[in-house]
Amino acid sequence: MCNGVYGIKPSANRVPLAEFEAGHLPGTGALGVHGSAGPIARSLRDCELFLRCVAEGRPWELDPLAIPGQWESMEAGEQPKTMSVGIMRTDHLIKPLPPILTLLDEVSGSLANAGIRVVDVNPPAAFSELQNLANGLFSIDGGNHMLDLLDQCGEPLSAWLATRLKRKEAKTTLQTRGLQAKREQIMRHMLSLWRAPDGSQIDALICPVAPHPVPELDKWNGVSYTSSWVVLDCPAGTIPVRSFEQRDLAGETDTSSPLSSWDAANRKLWSQDRKVYLGSPMCIQVVAPRLQEKRLHRAMKAIDDILNGGDKESAAFRSRL
Repeated sequence: MCNGVYGIKPSANRVPLAEFEAGHLPGTGALGVHGSAGPIARSLRDCELFLRCVAEGRPWELDPLAIPGQWESMEAGEQPKTMSVGIMRTDHLIKPLPPILTLLDEVSGSLANAGIRVVDVNPPAAFSELQNLANGLFSIDGGNHMLDLLDQCGEPLSAWLATRLKRKEAKTTLQTRGLQAKREQIMRHMLSLWRAPDGSQIDALICPVAPHPVPELDKWNGVSYTSSWVVLDCPAGTIPVRSFEQRDLAGETDTSSPLSSWDAANRKLWSQDRKVYLGSPMCIQVVAPRLQEKRLHRAMKAIDDILNGGDKESAAFRSRL
């Protein structure tokens, strides 16, 4: 198994965040994007344990924004006999580098060989607008409260953030309304992601965590493959697959015009020393529809069982009981 970690980001308000310092003034999340918290762990079993314990603690009795519902009742209906998984290879904004596309092909083949129905998913063109929309929704207050907090404790920005995080004017009511209207419009378009061309249901999507392997510090490029699901409020999780190997150094980007400035910067990462990626974890991202964390976990478990032979840590733990 790859020496990586598992993580799950639930839909907003599934994990209570009352009195949590989110870097903005109270109420700002309701205008932009509500915060979301979830576990990072060494096994999928531990992620489920965290989410189950949170739900069993009845957090909605302490946090008025927390969504009520026990873990086992979060999703109605039975698990389908044959799982259908969509493979999303692009967000129409940044094309993944060769090793990321290779990893998706490997995962797709492994799932198909194990009896999972695999469907290629091409998201609506509006998916490419989610990154700019995320930037707008994340900066409703201009980012000033966060910078005020950093100034108060004397915390400097990292080199990467220093070129990207600047004080701005807070958005007006009309500007905020426009962003939320755009969000609702795109969310309606994205409902098609969960239907295959024949009209059948897609249980979960697999896409990159990022369009590039894990780079050196302060060289991370676009975050559209994760921030887009935050805007759509879809639960998502990561599964480690394997480490970046010598064979992954092969392959070149195409010579067509870049899809965006982010795409151009992504290609530049591949034109530099590729050996810095050797040994780094290669992961996939699994996504489910909004508020369907149990559906996400079921899909992640089935996929992890195929790719990594099941949760070995869980088996070892049970054997000691």
